[in-house]
Amino acid sequence: MGSGKKEIILETIIIEYLSNPSPVGSEQLRAKYLTTYSSSTIRKYFKELIDEGLLMQYHASGGRVPTGRALRSYWQKKIGDLTPLSLKGIDEIKEGARSFGISTIIRLLPSSKFKEIVEVPGRYLILVFERGEILLHYDPMVRDFLREFIGLDIWDLRKVVAKAAISEVLGKIDSFLGSEEYRLFIRDALVDMARGREGWFSEFIERLLQRKQMDDLKPGLYFERLVPDGYMGFKRDIRLGKEGGWLFCVGDLAANFGGFIEAIQLKE
Repeated sequence: MGSGKKEIILETIIIEYLSNPSPVGSEQLRAKYLTTYSSSTIRKYFKELIDEGLLMQYHASGGRVPTGRALRSYWQKKIGDLTPLSLKGIDEIKEGARSFGISTIIRLLPSSKFKEIVEVPGRYLILVFERGEILLHYDPMVRDFLREFIGLDIWDLRKVVAKAAISEVLGKIDSFLGSEEYRLFIRDALVDMARGREGWFSEFIERLLQRKQMDDLKPGLYFERLVPDGYMGFKRDIRLGKEGGWLFCVGDLAANFGGFIEAIQLKE
């Protein structure tokens, strides 16, 4: 029972902190959310959570704030789902990024169904898509493998080919898709992260310029390995109308990523 209360108190502090990023006091928490809890009970769990490294207190008489460890755990639980997101539209993404202070990069890849394989025996394979064709050197093993995936969208076919490590086909698909540029909404979070971290910023921009690196980055949450301490990035595959692609968002750990997703997601 005690651990259940402690988890509720921690999550409630995080919810309040995300909506108003300032220290949270026991009376404030009780009046707004936990009316059945006494202030002494809340303070007791505050102390335990501080001892566990999940809350911190700047001043002895001040409120508490969640630590980076607590926020990382919270986001892993709340938005760790890797299923593709269906999005409302570009205007909603732009407004959501602005409202929540989250820099957002999307890459849209127009839908193009894989229709057939045309053979020039002993010389070439021609992969026919709705929006164009890809020419390959003749290889019967590649032909037989790809036949199994006729009907897929080119974006889904790329994932299959990448997993199978068929380098020529992957390179040709990437060239076919290479004209699709990034769209970046709200640079503020990136600019903030870049201050005093020129090496990190240069590496991140280089990754963006190498489209294949970003295309191959797996959907999920990213912390210190990809973004600086105190920030979070996440990547999700997306659908926007008839187009597919991916979205990569980055911002402060205390940014309301959950609210952002809710604002841009098209409900089924």
